[in-house]
Amino acid sequence: MNSTIDIIVPVYNVAKYLDKFFESLLNQTVKCFRIIAVYDVSEDNSLDILKEYQRKVGENRFLILYSKKKDGLGAARDFALNSGLLNCKYVSFLDPDDFLEIDYYEKMLSCIEKTNSDICLCGFNRVDEKTGSILKVDMINNPVIIEEPKSYYGLPFFNTSVWNKLYRFELIKDFRFTNVKRSEDVCYFALTFSKAKKICFVNEPLYNYLLRDSSLSASYSISHVNQFLELVESTQEKLSEKENQLFADVLFIRLAIGTVMRITSNNKEDGRKCAKLIRKFLLTHFCKFCRFCNIKFFNSIKKGKLVFFAFALRKLYRFSSLYLIIARYTSVSKKKKKIISW
Repeated sequence: MNSTIDIIVPVYNVAKYLDKFFESLLNQTVKCFRIIAVYDVSEDNSLDILKEYQRKVGENRFLILYSKKKDGLGAARDFALNSGLLNCKYVSFLDPDDFLEIDYYEKMLSCIEKTNSDICLCGFNRVDEKTGSILKVDMINNPVIIEEPKSYYGLPFFNTSVWNKLYRFELIKDFRFTNVKRSEDVCYFALTFSKAKKICFVNEPLYNYLLRDSSLSASYSISHVNQFLELVESTQEKLSEKENQLFADVLFIRLAIGTVMRITSNNKEDGRKCAKLIRKFLLTHFCKFCRFCNIKFFNSIKKGKLVFFAFALRKLYRFSSLYLIIARYTSVSKKKKKIISW
C-alpha cells in the first residue's frame, strides 16, 4: 500500500500506554498514514491490544511485524526499515508510551511540504506521568526554515530524539539506528541532519513526551556509555571533517553534559567515572574538539543563558575539574526539582 507517511512504532511491555497512544494517532486530522508496529516478545498483553487495533483499522493501514530479538528501540526501528515494506514519501518514528496532539501530522506535513524541507521538527511537552501536568515546553523558539542545517549554530542544542520529527524517506532510507540501547538517536541525528539540505519547524508543542520513572532514559549506566562510544566511532567514518566538527558539538551537549548529568543524578561516583571516560574519548577521537565550530561566544549570547553556559563549559573542557561544575548544577537542579533535560 502507498502512503504519504509510514509511522514506525516499536512495542515492548507498554500495554498500559497503548490505548491513549493509538487513540491520539487514529484521531489525527489527516489520515494519509500507515502504522507499522514492531512487536518485541513482551511480558504483558501488548500484542492483544495491537491485534485489536489492527482489526479496527484494517491490515492495509496497520501492519504488525514480529521481531524475535529484544535489542532495544533502535533495533526495532531498523527491523521495520529493513523489511522492504516501506512505500512512502515521509517516515515518522514514535514511542508508544507518549501521545500526540490531534493536529500533529496535519501541521508537520503542511510545513515540510510548503518549505520543501528534508526534516520537519516540532515543539513538545514534558508531561508528568503521575499527575498529567506539563512540566516543561521545549523546542518552540526556532526559525521556521533553516538552510544548510549543519552550519547553524543552534543545531547542537536541538533535541536529538526522533519522535518530534518527520523525515523525507529519500534522505534517511540508508541510515540505521543499530542495536545500541541508549542514545542511539544522537548518532542518527548527526547522520540525518548533516545530510539534510533544509529543515523546518512547527514552533508549537504538538508531541507529548511522558516522563516516567521506568523509562530507558532513567536507567542510563556506564556500560551503556561504552556501547554508545563504539557507535560514535563508526558514525565518524561516515561524516566529513566539517560534519564531524558538528558531531563533536552535538556530543559535547548530549554526552559530555547531558549523559553525565543523568548518571550523576543517580550516582555521583558513576557520574565522575563517566565524565572521565567521555572526556578522554572526545579529546582522543576528535582532534579538533577544542576548536569551536558552532558554539561561539557571540552566538551563545544571542541564543540565551543555556547556550552561554554550554560555551563556558566547552572552554573549560580541557580541565578535568569540569565535572565539579556539572555535579553542582545537577545537585541544585534536584533540590529545586527542576527537570534535567540536556
